[in-house]
Amino acid sequence: MVAVVCRHHRTLRVETRSFEAGRPTFPPVGNAPTALFHLLDLLQDNDSRPAAILGIPAGFIGAAESKQTLADNDLVLDDIIVHGTRGGSAITCGALSAIASEEGA
Repeated sequence: MVAVVCRHHRTLRVETRSFEAGRPTFPPVGNAPTALFHLLDLLQDNDSRPAAILGIPAGFIGAAESKQTLADNDLVLDDIIVHGTRGGSAITCGALSAIASEEGA
């Protein structure tokens, strides 16, 4: 399941449901560093693992720290990270589009 939702609370609900259902996921995080922190907490408490995580939240509060936490975490199979404070929905959607076009090639 791939879902890009602007409000991080809604994103958190989507990811929680996906992990509880045991379905493979490919969660993108393009806006809220708190969503990335929450997703990593879910991984700690759950046996399910996503195929990969896109960790590209933007901002000066928590963004760089959340991305570094993802980079240091060995629980996920693969990740795509834009380190530092840069990122956001546009970059995240571009990365998802590139991955999807490679899958269809």
